[in-house]
Amino acid sequence: MREIKFRAWIPNTKTGKGHLIIINNEEIDELIEEGCAVMQFTGLQDSKGVDIYEGDILSDKWKAVVYFKNGSYWVTINIGENDDQYLQGFIGSRKQAKCPVDVIGNIYENPELLAQK
Repeated sequence: MREIKFRAWIPNTKTGKGHLIIINNEEIDELIEEGCAVMQFTGLQDSKGVDIYEGDILSDKWKAVVYFKNGSYWVTINIGENDDQYLQGFIGSRKQAKCPVDVIGNIYENPELLAQK
């Protein structure tokens, strides 16, 4: 059974930036009401042992963004087409200790990673 944990993006309206924090289940509703983005842990780790959350940008041949849809985690691959793939199919089975991709950032702190070249 996968561990259930969350993180949140706390925007700073004064600087236009923000920061990520790990949160507990009791904080979710309050943070959402305050306009924070809450992301759930997928249960998977990258090749370096970093937990993969919704909103993370994964490296491989393409840059893929993790999101949740219809009860499963998916990735949108940034290759010029909108090619969605099931996350486990993209990075491997949950039975693997580590997945053959790396978290290179997230959509809140590193949006420039998704810019088309």
